[in-house]
Amino acid sequence: INTIKGVAATPVVVSSQGFDDLYFGALNHTFYKVRHQINAGYFADRHLEKWRFMTRGAILAPAQLDTDNNVYIGSMDEALYSLDTDTGLANWHYAFPYSGGIDVAPQLSASGHIYVTTVDGNMHEIDRSMIKANAIKWQSLDELAEAFADELAEWESLYWHPGQSDTNAIVVAKAYYILMQRPPTKAQLSFLTYLLTKGYPLNEIIFTLISGNPELANTDNAGFVNRLFEYLTGNELALDSSLSLGGKTQAQWVQALNSGVTRAQLVYLLLNTANAEYSQVVYSSLYYFYGYCLASKGCTYYPDSDGDGLNDQVELLTGRNPLDPTDGLGTPTLKLTQNISGNLVFEAESSGDIDEYQFELSVNNQSFNLTRYFEAEDNHPSRSSLPGDQSELYYALANGEYRFRVKACIRISLPNSAQDRHCSLNYSNVEFLHLTNSGVDAPISLVMPYHQAGKSAPSNEVLTASARFAATLGSFRVSESGAANYSLPLMVPEGIAGVTPQVSLNYSSQSGDSNVALGWSLEAGSAISRCRQTKAQDGQFKGLTLDTDDRLCLDGQRLISTGKQHYDSGFAVLDSYITE
Repeated sequence: INTIKGVAATPVVVSSQGFDDLYFGALNHTFYKVRHQINAGYFADRHLEKWRFMTRGAILAPAQLDTDNNVYIGSMDEALYSLDTDTGLANWHYAFPYSGGIDVAPQLSASGHIYVTTVDGNMHEIDRSMIKANAIKWQSLDELAEAFADELAEWESLYWHPGQSDTNAIVVAKAYYILMQRPPTKAQLSFLTYLLTKGYPLNEIIFTLISGNPELANTDNAGFVNRLFEYLTGNELALDSSLSLGGKTQAQWVQALNSGVTRAQLVYLLLNTANAEYSQVVYSSLYYFYGYCLASKGCTYYPDSDGDGLNDQVELLTGRNPLDPTDGLGTPTLKLTQNISGNLVFEAESSGDIDEYQFELSVNNQSFNLTRYFEAEDNHPSRSSLPGDQSELYYALANGEYRFRVKACIRISLPNSAQDRHCSLNYSNVEFLHLTNSGVDAPISLVMPYHQAGKSAPSNEVLTASARFAATLGSFRVSESGAANYSLPLMVPEGIAGVTPQVSLNYSSQSGDSNVALGWSLEAGSAISRCRQTKAQDGQFKGLTLDTDDRLCLDGQRLISTGKQHYDSGFAVLDSYITE
């Protein structure tokens, strides 16, 4: 402990039987947890450093501890950090740009709020419950998954069915295997993919995974890069190895991290350089969890050869002809038979044997949403001895304008397939209802008015004046590295075939000078991106694997390799591409 210089704040001491734990920061940008063992036999054994955490500024303020094993430290790098007292891993950090830093201990309240006073004299109030929901902590991942269990179950059953074009599950699974070096559970993979589809940034999900692996979280930048290279290649590598990934050696990537590139950004840039075995194990997991099928794995696909809405295997199991487009499930009919103060009775009818109906509802002329499945019970009193089905559904609604429709469905489980519900190709007729006498209370809603105003083209003078006073449609966020980022989309005219270029002016407080201005950059033009293999062009369906098996697309249009190689002015052209 005598080697730690520049301790400016009083340490926080937590006493236990036989030892004291000291929490304190220093001018060398480092926060320490040191254990003082009172009864140790040798004096040299009485002081044991448990962990240390680096910030980007001096630490002048005392720390604060809460009852959930978290320690809060303010730094002169203008950020408040929450650390786990047992491991020293960061739960989250909260930035206060242009505040001058934090030189006073943060204050905690019983209501879950944190009060932070910065050098500029301002006091900031932070709600810890909001931070927990918005900044995922690896240690509470299972707790958060449990809290979102209902939403996750609905999302999985109604909206998310992984297929060859679903890249979210591939990216999350691949990042998990590389960073954690073990397979995820289905609950973990589903929850992380759910977050990604709901708009949670991929970089922050990667940061969450990094924080869950002490080999990556508790090391300096050089150690992090070395360990990541070993994970990606599957081989032990020296720190000075000349091997390059993503176009850079370990030393060059360490320099990039020291210059402001975040660890999460580095992982994302190197995902596609991983050993091919990662792609194999990712698809094996997706196949095991969700029936996600890959042609190279010899999986069984279920095509619908005649286009009647039922795949060939279901038609064979139900005695239909896979090549007859007329023997699918018949189009059902729907009738609203009763309305008593918003208590509705529907009558759905379908020919043939079915198991249930898919019921969809549109409110105030908005898009249809699947609300429920109800059993085809043939429960109408006059229909018990007749072929086909006629079932009733009871539904209660508040005042409003509604549209209703159904599909007829059967339930059949197939080997190697997560889908067991198969529905008619066509919807029923649409039933309309303008309800004004309902006795049912409507839920609180913030739906905007749905009546469309009449169109009246403004003059050029009005348009010019409006453009001068229009709101700036920019977006602001703070990155994982603490940089202030601002993006301003630029309006450009529509091009050929309705294609509109995406042009934006972007600012980052950590970027250097450019041809635009200090910290600013211009993003424009077309983009080449990865795309999946297709049956027509490649002989098989294959999803993105983030390796050399992926194909290339220009603005969504497939690029075809010509296989031509030539030399021009000393440069070798290894391949060239044309559009379809």
